[in-house]
Amino acid sequence: SDVCSSDLLNAIKKIQEKGVLIVFVTARSYASTRGTGLFKYITPNGIITNNGGLTFFNDEIIYKNVYPEDIVKKTSALYKECQNRICK
Repeated sequence: SDVCSSDLLNAIKKIQEKGVLIVFVTARSYASTRGTGLFKYITPNGIITNNGGLTFFNDEIIYKNVYPEDIVKKTSALYKECQNRICK
């Protein structure tokens, strides 16, 4: 695979078949995590993304504590404005 070794993928699949829950944990966003390609090979039981701010179990959101989109946009705009002032 382009994501990780076939030995690792086979090992993960074997332990999952034995009933071990597989959970992906990352600081990345959910969209970024889904875009890695790993999901072509493994279907995890759970996914924890956004530094723990968004948790899925069996494709259901069980925890959500992320910044509202408007706050993210305002913060990003302020950052860009400050960066433009400092970097000029």
